Amino acid sequence: MIDIYDSKALYAKIDALRKEKGWSINRLAQEAGISAMALYHWRERESSPTLLILDALCSAMGTNIINFLMDEDDISEHRELMEVWNRLSPEQQRNMLTFMKSML
Repeated sequence: MIDIYDSKALYAKIDALRKEKGWSINRLAQEAGISAMALYHWRERESSPTLLILDALCSAMGTNIINFLMDEDDISEHRELMEVWNRLSPEQQRNMLTFMKSML
């Protein structure tokens, strides 16, 4: 998972997604409804974007902030967990949740 406070890693991943789409920084800013200067400032000054800006950027590129921040391994594990969870009956889900809370 990407550290939300690691501005370099966040920018690198946004920039890679932008390049995959063949978009300029200006195009990404336009699609996300933010100023291009915000992106340039982030890149040049290594400042961190707000969660609202990050969410807008992710939406513009067709992803959500959770998937953006997670590694592929994390996503696979969570997907497997949800698939198993969805096969449980409501009663089994309640019992499992109670069990998991007891482990904390």
